[in-house]
Amino acid sequence: IFISYMLHTYFPILREVIGLSAIFKGSVTILYETFRAFVVTKLTLAAADAIPPSEFSFPVFGPIFCGSIGGCGGAFLPFNKGLDPIKDGLQPPMFSAFVGATFFHLFTQLATDV
Repeated sequence: IFISYMLHTYFPILREVIGLSAIFKGSVTILYETFRAFVVTKLTLAAADAIPPSEFSFPVFGPIFCGSIGGCGGAFLPFNKGLDPIKDGLQPPMFSAFVGATFFHLFTQLATDV
């Protein structure tokens, strides 16, 4: 993330270069989405290990929320914005992170309980 920030800050021409080549743009998009999926799964697993279960045999809502917020791409940063990013509904990256965290968590936890 730091490298991405530095590249966009000091080399803004990279955004134009990415737009010129469909192959390069597709490659960057695939790498970004792969990294985002990695963050969602790691945070969902870490939260499932750290949060104790309450009503069910495994924690349900906490890991899904942690994975969802981790995969939304920093939409809530800086923190003084509050919940303004979701005032008009969830953006597609937020919704896909929520769905991904939900399915990943439920499928991995239900598979271990069987």
